[in-house]
Amino acid sequence: MSRRPTAYWGPASMVRGNHFRVKVGPPSLAQNIRKVVEDEKRAVGRVSHDVWELYVKSFGAHGYWAWLLFILVLVALCPIAENWWLKIWSGSSTEKAKAKGPVYYVVIYAAISTAL
Repeated sequence: MSRRPTAYWGPASMVRGNHFRVKVGPPSLAQNIRKVVEDEKRAVGRVSHDVWELYVKSFGAHGYWAWLLFILVLVALCPIAENWWLKIWSGSSTEKAKAKGPVYYVVIYAAISTAL
């Protein structure tokens, strides 16, 4: 009964078996460099619409993007709201300010400032 030779990658890129020994050399360094340069040359230009769509879909459903957009708008509006509240606070009459007290204005300003 004859055994089939089993091959595996051994040290120094040798294929060994029970009945044969074949030396398999690695591709030359110049071939590897040429392939990398060719791949880079093909990868120039704009990113296609399909790739952008894949990125968007891989990050989550529509709810995630709606939530992200809401947070970004809120972050952009917080400084505007702070300045608006400071304008209201500084433009209030002294009678109105005394009636509401400084705590009222400070609490609202703190709430706007710490929203995000």
